Amino acid sequence: MNIFEMAMWIRQLKPGEQCKVDRLELRQIAPPINIGATWEPPDRVMENIIGSAYEFQYWEDRKNGTVYFRRLREPLTDGRRSYVSPDRRDYFVMGPDGLWHPARLPLPPEPITTNCANYP
Repeated sequence: MNIFEMAMWIRQLKPGEQCKVDRLELRQIAPPINIGATWEPPDRVMENIIGSAYEFQYWEDRKNGTVYFRRLREPLTDGRRSYVSPDRRDYFVMGPDGLWHPARLPLPPEPITTNCANYP
């Protein structure tokens, strides 16, 4: 099985279903890469699932080396996300419900204005 076949396999889960994958097996299929941010094996699989930001979720149990993928019962429509790419996680905050919420970004600074008439 390759990374694309695994993504298609997870995409076929029915709403509310979940599956588990051995972390070592997943690491062989999709080894971690570092492109600005570190993309772990589950991130690489999730990136190949259409609708992963609003409909799919994963979590890891590091004690027994298992990664769980889950399809939500209903897609999110209120601005929250179930998955965020590693390179975009600065723009979101993980909430206590396990979902990603948009981060409140500070307003941009006021533009610097100068009075050019007094410039020598």
